[in-house]
Amino acid sequence: MHDTDLFPTIDWNGLKMRDISRRFIIKWIQTRHSKPYWFRHRMKGWKSIENVAYDFYGSCDYVWAIMVANNIVHPIHDWLKKEEEVIEEASKKYGQENLNNPHHYEYKGIKYTTKSKTLIDARKGKVKATYGYAIPQDVYDQIVKQFANIEVPINLSDVEIITNIEYERALNEKKRVVNIIYPSLIQDIEAEMERLF
Repeated sequence: MHDTDLFPTIDWNGLKMRDISRRFIIKWIQTRHSKPYWFRHRMKGWKSIENVAYDFYGSCDYVWAIMVANNIVHPIHDWLKKEEEVIEEASKKYGQENLNNPHHYEYKGIKYTTKSKTLIDARKGKVKATYGYAIPQDVYDQIVKQFANIEVPINLSDVEIITNIEYERALNEKKRVVNIIYPSLIQDIEAEMERLF
């Protein structure tokens, strides 16, 4: 018996398939004081979700364990993409000719939450200052216009331009670190699944 047999069967285009996207929570591992049931793993290079399942559990049948641990609904869109896939999707989203256009601007320690906030507003503490948040282009343009000829509290040359493709690459890189359920717990989770389904 395969582990995917534990999932309900659905009809899809006339075919009977296991619904591995079915969401569930394992109650016994959700208590606040219980020991962690997963650890973080950083992928080197690109690996498919099946490869990762095989590496840790010795079988591709445990794809569901990777999906559950990382709250993945769609195993393609929610998973780390190859560089060429990132470029392809970004090209569809922004247009090939706009990949290197500004997506947003960032400045260390400054966060703009509305279009009406100015640089001085943030420096006076009306906006919580945190590292690496986006300054939208229209706000950046306002800053440049308002403070072009006077002394300003920061050097505008320190504002970093983040291009569309850089932004999409950064989003993809966040998916490189995945949660892995400890292999020793898989049998207990399977038993819980049998009770759920």
